[in-house]
Amino acid sequence: MLAAQSPTQPLAELEQAIAQQQAYNQFRQAQLEALQQEEQSLVARQSALRHVREQIEPLLLSEWQQAWSLLAQDMPFYLTARQTDWQRVRQRLLAPDMPLAQRAGALLGQLQQEDDYGQQISRYRGALPGQPDRQLAFIRVGRLAWCAQQLDAQAAWCWQAGQWQPLPSPLASGFRAEVNTEDSDWLSLSPVPLPGPTVEAAHE
Repeated sequence: MLAAQSPTQPLAELEQAIAQQQAYNQFRQAQLEALQQEEQSLVARQSALRHVREQIEPLLLSEWQQAWSLLAQDMPFYLTARQTDWQRVRQRLLAPDMPLAQRAGALLGQLQQEDDYGQQISRYRGALPGQPDRQLAFIRVGRLAWCAQQLDAQAAWCWQAGQWQPLPSPLASGFRAEVNTEDSDWLSLSPVPLPGPTVEAAHE
């Protein structure tokens, strides 16, 4: 014969089931609270990122505008190429789908390129527009000096105040000695305006 079921057994099983359900509910509640905290944290981080973006984006555009203004006042070497590069940077700064880090990197890279120009020493030959037979010798020392002279050494100029200015005789003598050395190293380039008003110079 089967043993008689104790009247307290169903009650114990019910209490055990209730305890397990309560433990499960507490676990689910802890999970929900953790998810809510994570959501609040994400919202806070997104808000902080938006705040940073709202501050950095205008700063990047301001830096670009300052660099563009300085370019207009700088010696006009590589002028067309540099203007094209800076316009490309501006397009990247305004691209809504480009990450902020890449936009900042494009600006910093172009600023570095401009800084590198200040470390270069360039020596080359060129001609006046419309006068290909009139060859000139040029030297550019970073942004410190940009000078040119006729190959017959009869006249020399330096870029000052936005145009080519006649070079004083004592300075011209030293410049003539410099441009006449290592003649085989000179490069033949596109026409360069000299002397006259500010006109775009050929690429060195």
